Amino acid sequence: MKRWTQREARAGGALSPDALNDELRGQQSSITTLDREQLPSGWVGATHLKAGALHRVWAASALPSGGEQTTHRDQTTPNSSWGCVTIPVSPGGWQSIGTATIAPFLGGSLFVEWSANTYAQNIFALGVNDGSPGSPNYVGMRILANGVTIAERQGGAYHQSVRVVGSAPLPAGPVTLDFQWRFTPPSEDAALTTSGGNTVPYAHIWNSRYLAIGRWK
Repeated sequence: MKRWTQREARAGGALSPDALNDELRGQQSSITTLDREQLPSGWVGATHLKAGALHRVWAASALPSGGEQTTHRDQTTPNSSWGCVTIPVSPGGWQSIGTATIAPFLGGSLFVEWSANTYAQNIFALGVNDGSPGSPNYVGMRILANGVTIAERQGGAYHQSVRVVGSAPLPAGPVTLDFQWRFTPPSEDAALTTSGGNTVPYAHIWNSRYLAIGRWK
């Protein structure tokens, strides 16, 4: 026989205010969802579940092609500088290193990881003339899903390996991931060119890749 409350009636017939809510929550959970513990042992496997029924994985071993940031690269830098972004060619602010489309996405939680090696020029980080504190320059990194930021990091300084991880609940439908970066704005001490006439390399990303996992019930 069904028991309608989880607590006995108090004196005078009064029930705990939460008694009915607890019962409704318990019944709603058993009716609207499938608890795997209710299934026979070993049932949840490749025999009964289609590929991608519970989660799907997207990955790129190199983003963009080759894994190196190509946005606003300056080919006037020395050959040893990977065509880094420089002060003269950088538009400033957040710049997209590349995008990826996650589809089909059935709705649920989307986990995204972006890893890369970064370089930031720190010779002129002190900013003696403009009064800035002597803190390093950084290469900031962030991940957007359908235009909304789901993860952001200050990023690395000097030569560093950086990993950015984020997740967000998203509705069903294609998801556009945008991987963006920016570097610390230069101080007025920052030189544009070397004494030899070469443009000074300022920031760069390489060995860039991502992993995305969509989970749903």
